[in-house]
Amino acid sequence: MRLLARRSDAELMPRLLERVRVMYPEQVWSTNDEALIERLKAQLQRAAGHGLHLEAHVTSYVDLCFELGDSFEEQPEYAALVATLRARDVTSEAKARAIADELVIG
Repeated sequence: MRLLARRSDAELMPRLLERVRVMYPEQVWSTNDEALIERLKAQLQRAAGHGLHLEAHVTSYVDLCFELGDSFEEQPEYAALVATLRARDVTSEAKARAIADELVIG
């Protein structure tokens, strides 16, 4: 199952590209694929830096970036979430739950 499999950027990119075009059309309507792919690559790198490797977790992180902005990690109002994402002793599942909580409750 793709949602539980470890991600491969080459396989994941087309799905993410389609997802953000459908989920966030107002943010990406004037962005060409090449520029959007570069933005997504940067988000994938940050997700990996937080220990997020499963496709579902990475997809949630990408959603978070589109919902809160690519620079959300620099904003004080998200300090608790960022601390969770950066914590080495927090599992990827717990990090994904924190992302989901922010997306739903935030």
